[in-house]
Formats: sequence, C-alpha cells, structure tokens
Amino acid sequence: MKIKLVVFVSVISSFLMIIAMVALGAFAGKVFAQNPNPPTGERSPLTTSHDNTILADRPDEGKSVSATWSYYFILGNQLIPFGKNSSTIYTNNTSLGCMSLMGINSAGASFPLNIPQGSVIKYVRIYYIDNSYINDMTVSLTTYSDPGGSIVYTHLVRVKSTGYAGSGTALSSEITHTFDNTIPYSIFYTQEEMDGNLQICGVRIAYYAPTLYGQFLPSIQKNATTP
Repeated sequence: MKIKLVVFVSVISSFLMIIAMVALGAFAGKVFAQNPNPPTGERSPLTTSHDNTILADRPDEGKSVSATWSYYFILGNQLIPFGKNSSTIYTNNTSLGCMSLMGINSAGASFPLNIPQGSVIKYVRIYYIDNSYINDMTVSLTTYSDPGGSIVYTHLVRVKSTGYAGSGTALSSEITHTFDNTIPYSIFYTQEEMDGNLQICGVRIAYYAPTLYGQFLPSIQKNATTP
C-alpha cells in the first residue's frame, strides 16, 4: 500500500512539474516576443522635452526604436573663438555651458565634428540665450576642401536663433549627408552683435551611425594599397 502511495505521489508531482514548465515556457515566449527596451538615455516619442514640446513633433527626437540613431553634442563654451587678431575676446557662462563673443575683433568660433565614417547626418539643433531685439546667432555645419591651399568651404546646413525671449532651441532643416573623414568638418558659429545678449549654449548633431560592419570596415582595409 505504501509503495502505491509513493508512486501515486511521484506521478502527481511529475504531472504538476510538467504543467509548471509548460506555463513558464508560454510566459517566457510572450516576454521575449516583445520589442527590446529603448537604449538607455533615449526618450519615448510621446514624452516631453526640457522645453515642454512634444517630442513626436520634433523630427530629431524620438528615434529610440533605431539602435543606430545617435547624437554628437558639444557645449557652447567648448567652441574655439577666432578673430581678426589675437585680441579676440569672449566670455564663458560656465554654469550653463554657454559662450558669447565680445568686442569688435571677434569673428566667430568653431569646433571639429568627429563622428564615425559613413554616418548619415540629418539635423543640427542649437541651444542658446537670445536677448537681442534685432540680431541673431548662426551655426553652420561646414566642410572644407584643400586645407592650406585654395580652401573651398561649403555650408551643408545653417540654423539661427529666433526671437529675443532668452533661452531657446532651434532646429535646422533636414539634410542627408554621408560623413567623409577624408575632409575636415567644422561646427561654425557667428553672432551679429558682440555685447553679450547672444550666447550659444550647445550644438547637437543628429545622425544615423553606420552598422557594426561599416564601423570595422576601415580597419579591415588598412593593408589596402589605396590610401
């Protein structure tokens, strides 16, 4: 009698274990069938940005479904000022990451763009403080050919500040440009007045990074005869 009872209990336990395994498998199948979570740091297209605009209405936002959507961001005070002579003056708003050109000798500021070869650039967004009633600032994404020779520069896209309400952001028109690291690229900044009312606080380049294969391809080709 005891042997039968043990066998019966063993059969029941095995049966319950099989049911549990089937249920767990079904649950796991549902879990793994879902889309992966957005990459860390990306926002959902339905959330709002720091300036309370809907991200779905901002074409350079809400791309978390694509693992290759990327940003290149620099602060305004990382821009390198240049001018007509060595007396170029500028001021940093360190707490906000902003910079303003000051004085009649200030011509502009720039910063090199360095993203993966083959990336497709789509937008330039600027963050700024604009308290000028008349004048604005401009950021251009610029390429150069034949540095040191007959330099020819091309502004791929430009974006300007708007209004005079203080801090704001502005987005360029959409472009489709494939990054070529055999030529120089520059984030080129100018402002129309030099009294501190215009401050550039940040520049963000939105682009599609190349696939993993594309990123490693230049290393594979290092031994090629063509430079």
